[in-house]
Amino acid sequence: MFRLRILICCLLILFVSGITMTWADDSVCFPVGSRDIKAPASVEAKRSPVGFNHSTHFDFTCNECHHKWDRKSQITSCQTSGCHDQTTAEKKAIKDGEYTEESIKYYMYAYHAQCRDCHKVEKAGPTGCVECHPKN
Repeated sequence: MFRLRILICCLLILFVSGITMTWADDSVCFPVGSRDIKAPASVEAKRSPVGFNHSTHFDFTCNECHHKWDRKSQITSCQTSGCHDQTTAEKKAIKDGEYTEESIKYYMYAYHAQCRDCHKVEKAGPTGCVECHPKN
């Protein structure tokens, strides 16, 4: 009985602390907790951070958003991974209705393309400026 209590306490600590548990083949991914998605420190934010709750995205695999994750190392922020770390936008960001390969390296365009556009396709979740960036 004591061991069961210890196990339950450990599992609760993992979920409350927001640790992501994954299996080796990525068939099961349990992201927990929520986080604020903010502009990089070197950028003066024009809007409030976006609250992101992992648990509302259980229907998606980790690699749908973390597309460069190797499933072995710890997931890093998109802004620090050399993936979407540009802090200024390209002048011609959109071609044929899509962000260009170069412009998607701008952190804000990457989040908009991934999050907002997915919400539009899925017809679920916020898609408007104030819905994602609430006024303080």
